[in-house]
Amino acid sequence: MNRDNVDAIEIGMEEAKQAIKDRNTLVKLQSSTGYKQIFGKMYMKEEPVRLVGLKSVSSIDEDHVDKLMYGIGSLEQFLRMILEKGNQAELAIKEFETVREELIEEGIE
Repeated sequence: MNRDNVDAIEIGMEEAKQAIKDRNTLVKLQSSTGYKQIFGKMYMKEEPVRLVGLKSVSSIDEDHVDKLMYGIGSLEQFLRMILEKGNQAELAIKEFETVREELIEEGIE
């Protein structure tokens, strides 16, 4: 192993720390009353029901409504990905620290 490996581990640790910060920011945001009302209730629950109702109107472009519905699902997946990435990053940081310390003990610094 060489210095490049230690540098790569440190870069990985910084990326993992950012993923954890992003997750924590999202958790804080999701706990706010405004988020729960606007996104949790209105957008994620009520809007899909409204869009399904629109599909029964003959003058509405169903493809457009479908795209709007896919958008809701995409946002939900994106938010879940942020949470999962942060959770995985916590585990990765522990592994990075262990490997980095092993390299330092071997005299690679």
